[in-house]
Amino acid sequence: GGFQPDNAISKNRQSVAAYGAVEFNFTDWLLVDAALRYENYSDFGSTFNYQLASRIKLAENLNFRFAGSTGFRAPSIQQIYFNQTSTLFTSGQLLEVGTFSNDSQLANLLGIPSLKQETSKSASAGFTYRIPSANLLFSVDGYFTRIDNRILLTGQFAKSAVSQEAQAVYDAEGVNAAQFFTNAIDTETRGIDFVASHTAHFSDFRLENNFAFNINK
Repeated sequence: GGFQPDNAISKNRQSVAAYGAVEFNFTDWLLVDAALRYENYSDFGSTFNYQLASRIKLAENLNFRFAGSTGFRAPSIQQIYFNQTSTLFTSGQLLEVGTFSNDSQLANLLGIPSLKQETSKSASAGFTYRIPSANLLFSVDGYFTRIDNRILLTGQFAKSAVSQEAQAVYDAEGVNAAQFFTNAIDTETRGIDFVASHTAHFSDFRLENNFAFNINK
């Protein structure tokens, strides 16, 4: 089937955003970085997100740092309205599979909800330690990120598994199965970064060595 004349649509969105950030040394040992972002989408309303970070100088060569932020991503235009028919092998069978837009009649009949925004929260904390006499720098950071309502393409809804009203739409569209974009999952990522850097100076050149290790789940 591919792309057919009925797949052609014209959709649009307007958005306006304002962003501000400030970085300030309150004392010789405390630096704070803050940022705010406001955004308004014509089809998803408004969102307000922030970021806050700080660096604390615990000793001459030892610094502690942390950061926290929120995030927002509206579904893209194509995730909401993309539609086409593909010929796919499914369980050894050659089927016509339709990808239907999120606001289609079939999405409504199958109970696929309207797409909503992805949101996130993240935090990190760590330290850096320098040994000047050895030209060594160490840093360790732990981090955590949670993303809610991530948008994915669903599996296939076979014609035999839906209501008769929905089957009539399948027949009209000439498909054996249907799939949609939907807010399917929440994910969490956490981990630790470790980096060690060493610089060696010679008469005619400089040698830099870096070792990095990361473990995450």
